Amino acid sequence: MIKLERIRLVLAFVSLLVALASPLSLSGQTEKAPQDYVPSELQASDPDVKAYLDSVEKLQQDGNYADGFQQLQKALDLCTQKGLFADKALLEAKLAVAYFVQGKLEDANQQFLNSFADSTKTGNLVLQADTLIALTALAQASGKMDKALGLATRALDLARKSKNFWIQSRCLGELGRLQLVVGKLTEARTSLEEALRIDRLNQYDWEASHLLYLAWITVGEKSTLDQAIQLASSARELAIRHNNYLVFIQASTSLAQVKRTPTPFCQVNLGAAEPVEGDRPGMGVLA
Repeated sequence: MIKLERIRLVLAFVSLLVALASPLSLSGQTEKAPQDYVPSELQASDPDVKAYLDSVEKLQQDGNYADGFQQLQKALDLCTQKGLFADKALLEAKLAVAYFVQGKLEDANQQFLNSFADSTKTGNLVLQADTLIALTALAQASGKMDKALGLATRALDLARKSKNFWIQSRCLGELGRLQLVVGKLTEARTSLEEALRIDRLNQYDWEASHLLYLAWITVGEKSTLDQAIQLASSARELAIRHNNYLVFIQASTSLAQVKRTPTPFCQVNLGAAEPVEGDRPGMGVLA
């Protein structure tokens, strides 16, 4: 039988990927459906940089990640040469995501810090908030939950100042996820319900992950298991509709847990699971 700890580690990594997921990991500059909306603040403005990013997207779709990474580096060099500081901040964030996928967490962290510094210089509040959310995930990966919560709170403050609902929803969702991890269920529910209101009004793709986090909270709050199952099922259906593979994996795993021997509701801190407010059977973040 597969050891429980190994499953926790794998799904914790999936949670981290969800936290890092944003248009920064996508290179396309074309118009998208409402659920795939990308703020203009997270899109390159220079035509040459856009061409590089379109090339990166095609290479990645073909599975040629090494050449795609080189193209990102060339695009960053171009931004430096032309003094394109706004686009440079975007490229640094995209390189950070690429480093993360390669498992180079220190390089990823440094590039996100570079991106935050440059986006601060250009006054790009949306990118500042998005970068802080990525740094939040890396802080969680290092087991620094206090730092992660502080970064997420700071990101939400910047998001509200930006007046952009998309980044507000993203920050609220990730803050809610972290509040869930540390057992602050009431605060987590408040954050996620606000995020979901924004998602539904604007058809944002975050809705699937936010529904799933709310399902995990529902189990931890002595609510009915049926309600949690309904929320997780809705999250999975949305994930299928929008090709959101990470949320689909998480939702499917949570639903599968309910169908086998009930286990305590748990929350994850990259591999370490602890009971939340007592041992309650049902659907945990991890089984």
